[in-house]
Amino acid sequence: MSVLSIRDLYKEIGKNIFIHPLKIDNIKANTINLTASKFAWSVKANDSICNDGKIIKIEPNDTALIYTKEAIYVTRKIGGTYHSKVSLVSKGLGHIGTTLDPEYLGLSLIAVHNHSGKAFELKVGSTFVSLMFHYLKTPTFAVSHNNVPGQIGILQGYDNTSDFENWKNEHDWINEQRKLKKKMRGSNEYNEMKKYLKDIKFEEWKLIYLLFNHRVTKWFIFSVLIVVMMAIYYYFNSVIPIELSVVIVSLFGMFILYEIRDYYK
Repeated sequence: MSVLSIRDLYKEIGKNIFIHPLKIDNIKANTINLTASKFAWSVKANDSICNDGKIIKIEPNDTALIYTKEAIYVTRKIGGTYHSKVSLVSKGLGHIGTTLDPEYLGLSLIAVHNHSGKAFELKVGSTFVSLMFHYLKTPTFAVSHNNVPGQIGILQGYDNTSDFENWKNEHDWINEQRKLKKKMRGSNEYNEMKKYLKDIKFEEWKLIYLLFNHRVTKWFIFSVLIVVMMAIYYYFNSVIPIELSVVIVSLFGMFILYEIRDYYK
């Protein structure tokens, strides 16, 4: 497996990676940061710990189960790993270590433990976990896991899950591949990302054009071609003395140096 860089992520989003809602600012050098939704429960209390829809309160030595706002679908060519954010671990929250299976579909349910001696408050909508994507050496089988979308079965026995159930039913795109793809592709953030990617590619081609259009580059390429042609001619005919070849090459080299000096005057 190999980790996807930001360039790979831009290329694969909309092709082998689908995520909604997508936030461009959360796409980092080799990860995508995911945000906390208002749907969160305490493992100790088996109850919701986000009563106002704004703050998730994790008590000391308790574990919170938190759904991400983002729903994800990846193809058989992509896997992933979830990682903690240093900014949160340094405040007493435990490390996050779990995997994203190929062909996973749905929200991510993340377990976060509070090791500190005081309650920790996490704002809804803030980033709290980083998802690193990996290319698989070979695609997996058509059905590589039996995970239920959003792993809803884990919440069996927890109180106050009806709000989440109602929200899930109203937003069926989180559990349906076709609807998730359509939702992402129709979003402003996704289209802004594609436009940004096109602008980057245009600038890269523009740089290449300017490089090859520069007179120093032109003369350098021209001189290389002349030398190659002379070498081929000499090889097949052996009529051009090697000394003459050296003189001609030296003259071309002096001319290129003159052009460079003249350019930087």
